[in-house]
Amino acid sequence: MTKYSYIVKVISGSKLISDKSDISDPYVIIESNNLNWAKKWDDNNGATKQFNGKTKSVQTTVKENTLNPEWNEYFETEVFPDDGIAEETFTFKVFDKDQFTKDDPLGEVKISFEKKDLKDNPYFMNFVLFLEGVESGRIEIAVKKNKIEESTIQQ
Repeated sequence: MTKYSYIVKVISGSKLISDKSDISDPYVIIESNNLNWAKKWDDNNGATKQFNGKTKSVQTTVKENTLNPEWNEYFETEVFPDDGIAEETFTFKVFDKDQFTKDDPLGEVKISFEKKDLKDNPYFMNFVLFLEGVESGRIEIAVKKNKIEESTIQQ
């Protein structure tokens, strides 16, 4: 049976709202509704972080003093069978990291994929998503349904 994972790349943000100092320290939390997250890596140093297999949300690094951050960080879900997931929804929540108070929300957006949407496409599909609940801001992401060869699946 063919198995897959989703790979989500958080590329960048732009025109994010600022805090009282006209700047933000943004980061993104990604939540999945069905799948757990397996690992994370980035374009900069290639270091991989493994998750414990029960993680429903993951977070990018904080980018300091910017309203137009560039993350270029990848997150991969757990492996699932082709017939196992009918639809997956990813929620992207953007926050401003605060040192002494609760982090400020900078907006959020959801995107859903049905099983057929990304079927057997070896390339990333890029999206620019406008943040909801705020006056401005958007994030750029890319998503790919990654086909896992049977020989690479660990039992």
